[in-house]
Amino acid sequence: MELQGRVWKDGNVWLIEVPSINIVTQGRTKKNAFAMLQDAVKEIILSYFDLDLTIDKIVVTDRKLGCIGLKIDSLNILLSLLLIRQREISGVTIRSASKALGSNSPNQYAQYEKGRINISFEMYEKLLHAINPKSTYTVNVING
Repeated sequence: MELQGRVWKDGNVWLIEVPSINIVTQGRTKKNAFAMLQDAVKEIILSYFDLDLTIDKIVVTDRKLGCIGLKIDSLNILLSLLLIRQREISGVTIRSASKALGSNSPNQYAQYEKGRINISFEMYEKLLHAINPKSTYTVNVING
């Protein structure tokens, strides 16, 4: 699975954004902007998860026409990161998300955010709906 983002030049810098995880960074060159995105994603992941993550596990692909793809070698960590960031953007607590799923235990929902449970796309959709029922999310799966 790959997250979609965009890259563009603004004056003397290249800007790069991945809205689904609320990251924007820049570089002096396009290549440098890609490296800065890898580093930003790595630092964000390390702030949430106790992992031994190396930068080569995060891949940024130039999809041309201003589009980029962002992959992380662990689907569980990628989906967990998306859940955390979307919940934070929505301003919802883990307890509120858990209640929206019909559970009184915030620990159950927290297991998804910790990447300890394999998340099907169907469950992922339910989790996102619990975080923000008014939003629509699109997941593009790109092979290759």
